[in-house]
Amino acid sequence: MRKTFLFFLSITLSFLLIFCSKSGNNKSRKSNIDHLVIISPHENSVKENFIPAFRDWYFNKTKRQVKVEWLTQGGTSDNLRYIRSQFKKYPGGIGIDMMWGGGISPYLKLKQEGLLEKVDIDQSIKKAIPGKLNGISLYDKDGYWYGSCLAGFGIIYNKMVLNYNKLSEPRKWKDMINPKLLGWISCADPRHSGSSHVAFDTILQAYGWDKGWDLLTKIGANVKRFTISSQDVIKDVVSGDVACGFCVDYFAWKAVKDFGGSKIGFVFPEDGLMVNPDCFAILKGTQNYKVAKMFMEFVLSVKGQKIWMLPEGAVGGPTKSSIFRLSIRPDVYDMVKGKTFLKINPFKIKATFNYDINEAEVMWGVFNDLFGAIIVDNHDLLVKAWKSIQSIRQKDNLMKTFVKVPINLKTAKDYSNRWDDEIFRNKKIDEWLNFASQKYNKVIELVKEN
Repeated sequence: MRKTFLFFLSITLSFLLIFCSKSGNNKSRKSNIDHLVIISPHENSVKENFIPAFRDWYFNKTKRQVKVEWLTQGGTSDNLRYIRSQFKKYPGGIGIDMMWGGGISPYLKLKQEGLLEKVDIDQSIKKAIPGKLNGISLYDKDGYWYGSCLAGFGIIYNKMVLNYNKLSEPRKWKDMINPKLLGWISCADPRHSGSSHVAFDTILQAYGWDKGWDLLTKIGANVKRFTISSQDVIKDVVSGDVACGFCVDYFAWKAVKDFGGSKIGFVFPEDGLMVNPDCFAILKGTQNYKVAKMFMEFVLSVKGQKIWMLPEGAVGGPTKSSIFRLSIRPDVYDMVKGKTFLKINPFKIKATFNYDINEAEVMWGVFNDLFGAIIVDNHDLLVKAWKSIQSIRQKDNLMKTFVKVPINLKTAKDYSNRWDDEIFRNKKIDEWLNFASQKYNKVIELVKEN
C-alpha cells in the first residue's frame, strides 16, 4: 500500500513540475519586458538623460519594454576591481551586461583579460566614427569596445583672480610654470584621480621625459595643494582660492555655464591637446547581448550623440540636465552648431603630438608613484626650494638639480614590468623619496651659500 502511495505521489509531483515549468515558460514568452544591467562611474546626469531616452527608442524599435538596472561601486577603479573579483567567482558571467564610462584604459585591460564580448555594431554607425583621433583609437579594431563620447583635459581658471594678480589667461601647459603663480594652482593627486593622471602624463608625452619632468616639477612647485578629487579642483578655482587648476573638460564647462564666462574660463592647452574616448563594452557571459548591443547603437546614433552636446530642454537634447560632453561623431558638430554651449570641435583642432596610449598604460603605476614621491609627498620641501631659487639671479645650475629625476625613460619602462612586486615597488618609492628630499635640501643650502 505504501509503495502504491509513493508511486502515485511521484507521478503527481512530476505532472506538477512539468505544469509549473510550462507555465513559467509561457509567462516568460508573454513577458513584454527585456533587461539590461550596466555598471558605470558616470555621474547622475548621464543616467537620468540616457536611460529614459533609450527606453523610448527601444520600444519604438521592438515594441517591447526594457528595464535598465544601473550599478556602481564608486569610481572607475572600484568598478574595474569589482568586475574582476566577480569573474574570479563566476567565470562564465557575472550578471552584469555592460560597463560604461571611465575613459579607455579599463577597456584595454578587460579585453586583454578576455572579459569582453565582441560586438559588430551597425556599419553605418561605425563608418561615422573615425578610427583614430590624434593617434588614439576611438574604437577597438576587433570590436571589443567602442568610444561613446570624447573627454579632454585642460586648464580651468578664474579670470577675476588672474586679473587681480595681473596675470594673463593661460593658453599652454607651459604657462603654469610662471613663478608668479606660486600658491595659485590646484591639482588632484594623480594617484587618486585618473583625469589628473592623464593631464600630467599628457605633459610628459608632449614634451618628452627630461623636458616633461622639468615642467611637472615647476608646476608642482606652484601648486597650493594636491586634492583627492578633480572636482575639488573645480571648487578651489570657482571659490577664488586659486587662480588655475587641471581638470577634465565637462566639469570645467559646467562651471563656466553655472558661474558665467566672465568669471570662469577653460582651455585645451595648445602645447599638448589630449582628447580620448570615454568607452563602453559588453561583458563576457551576458544574458542580454542583443539589448546591450542596441543600447550601444542608440548611444552612438545621431539621436544619442546629440544628448551629449545639446543643452537641457533643446529639441533632441537632454531632458533633465546638460551633460557638456563632446560627440565622438564628427558629423554631429555641424548639426548642433549654434545650439550647443560647447564651441570646440576636437576633430578640427590641430594636435601638436600623438598621445601613445600603450606607453601610458605600461607606465601608469611607475609614473604615479614617481610623481607622488618627488612632487606630492615632498611638496613642502619642493616649494621651499622653488622659492629659494627665485631669490637669486643665476639659476641655471641650481635649476638642473631642482628638476632632476632619479630614473630615465628606459629604466622606468623596465621597472613597470616588476611593479606588481610590492617589495620591489616599495623599495624604489623609498629611494625616490630620499632622492627628492636630498636634492631639494641641496638646492636650499646652495642658495644660502650664494
